[in-house]
Amino acid sequence: MNLPMIHRVEFEQWVPVATEKVFLFFANPNNLPRIMPRETGTKLVALRLAPPPPVPIGQQAIPRDDSLAGLGSEIVTSFRLFPFLPLRAQWIALITEFEWNHHFARHTKGRSIQAISTSPRVFNEDAKQREGDNSP
Repeated sequence: MNLPMIHRVEFEQWVPVATEKVFLFFANPNNLPRIMPRETGTKLVALRLAPPPPVPIGQQAIPRDDSLAGLGSEIVTSFRLFPFLPLRAQWIALITEFEWNHHFARHTKGRSIQAISTSPRVFNEDAKQREGDNSP
């Protein structure tokens, strides 16, 4: 019986930028090649974007932006698995969750890896304290 290996990796980074700006940066798939290691040569192959939900009442209004990946969006990227070889792999990411200024989740399928789920989350310092996280 072969059970799939499940791993969980968590990273945290503080940046001195407003939560809304950080979230907008990560919710825009056009920024994906900018955050990938340069040597992978990551390229966007196709974007099928679904609009994000309306901004909830009480949150800062977001200017209309047709480049954001809402629930149901599909993002196809290609990249070099080994920077020194010209061979490229392709991943298809599906946006499976979207909550304004907090998180979105994507499930990625590709030929080289069975499945990856990621969920970037954005917190401001006040929210971390309210949630009981006392880490620096």
